Amino acid sequence: MTNKCIIADLLGLALRQVGLAVHTAPEVGPAIQYAKAHRPGVILIETPEAQGQQTADYLTGCAELRRALPDVRLIHLWPDKSTQSMVAAITALKAHQVDDFLYHDSSLTNMISMFMST
Repeated sequence: MTNKCIIADLLGLALRQVGLAVHTAPEVGPAIQYAKAHRPGVILIETPEAQGQQTADYLTGCAELRRALPDVRLIHLWPDKSTQSMVAAITALKAHQVDDFLYHDSSLTNMISMFMST
């Protein structure tokens, strides 16, 4: 198990502890279906470590979620702070595809605070 998996598990556990419902979906399609049915306040979208086309596909997924659920707060979780990731995160933010972004190495307290502030 990687540190990133542990962080994701801890975040889910911590959010449940403060009374928030947590649901995960492996792909954008199921995430959109679930979100449309349950209307969450926040959606965390995690981009995998793979770059290039896979990152572009996830950004397309962000745009799909935004169109389907314009009132839901979208937070993008990036795997690293590489220049490519930072440019993609800021581009998505400026294009209003997401409302905010975090990196895997953000503190758990920061991540929980972001969710609780909605």
